[in-house]
Amino acid sequence: MSPAYNERTSKNAYNWFSIPEFSNRMHDAGFGFPARIRGLDLPACRLNGFISWRKYKESHIARLFAVCLSGFIVIITGFESVSAQITMGGRNIAMGQAHTAFPEDPWAVFHNPALISNSKSAFGVFTIRYYGMKELEDHTAVINLPVPYPFISDTPLLGMSVGLHTYGFELYRETQLRNGWSLHREQIQLGIAVRYIHVRIEGYDSAGSGAMDAGLTAELFRGFRIGYRVSNLFYNRIGTGENALLPQEMAVGISWNEITGLLLTFDIVKDPVFPFSVRAAIESNPANRMYIRGGWTSNPFTWSAGAGFDLARFQSNLAIQNHPVLGLSPGIDCLFRF
Repeated sequence: MSPAYNERTSKNAYNWFSIPEFSNRMHDAGFGFPARIRGLDLPACRLNGFISWRKYKESHIARLFAVCLSGFIVIITGFESVSAQITMGGRNIAMGQAHTAFPEDPWAVFHNPALISNSKSAFGVFTIRYYGMKELEDHTAVINLPVPYPFISDTPLLGMSVGLHTYGFELYRETQLRNGWSLHREQIQLGIAVRYIHVRIEGYDSAGSGAMDAGLTAELFRGFRIGYRVSNLFYNRIGTGENALLPQEMAVGISWNEITGLLLTFDIVKDPVFPFSVRAAIESNPANRMYIRGGWTSNPFTWSAGAGFDLARFQSNLAIQNHPVLGLSPGIDCLFRF
């Protein structure tokens, strides 16, 4: 571990983030200050840092500010691209991130690993541009594979998934690698995912850490499912500061798709340092292989919408998410089944 990740780094970040204009801007965006920004909040932190960086990028002070900004993200938040709150997949974004009890989810290794498929092999890529700014993009790739278990069942009981996610620019880069497994037994699915998180900040070297997530789902009766997920089971940390704990989150959700062509989902999400977030969504299949979706979240309030089409071996989903202060974030994914 580099000595750059110590209490001095944390104090520098706090000093820079005491700037009144930045505090007011974050408050106007609906985020507390100071805050351990997670999930939907994280891109807002990135956005404010980038605006300052781009506007004053020729200034030495501005570069120091950007470095301290990145340090603040890691030391104070542990960033959730590092974990669960940066949601992956166009469908998941379009449905307000209410994905804990989805019937299926190709991006489950980033959300609820119990939903990793044991029957479909697929490779997918996803990108989202936060608030329409090229420099604020997340890029993700995932592969899902059923795992045969000889002599037990004709249908594989296990599913395996590997996911890679990256975000960053020249002063700040965050990367994570995930590996998840699911076990399917009748109407119950269990899953775990391990992840390695790496952060590099110019002028402050780099650091990495591991963590584990877990989840389960159960179909209580035809078309009705419940799900539960938890991130950072063992309170892992990155860096040495007192606020270096990686993000933690618990969620419980339900989904209902008894009516052909209609899916309803509902989640309640709790981060230990934030109020409960409520998320709800609807998906409709008005035409053959065509889907329309919409969703909303609370704390902060956002709405989202999207559409998708499924051509058996190829699927693509478009999504757009709107924050009342920061604006629109468009995303797209492509999924190839084999």
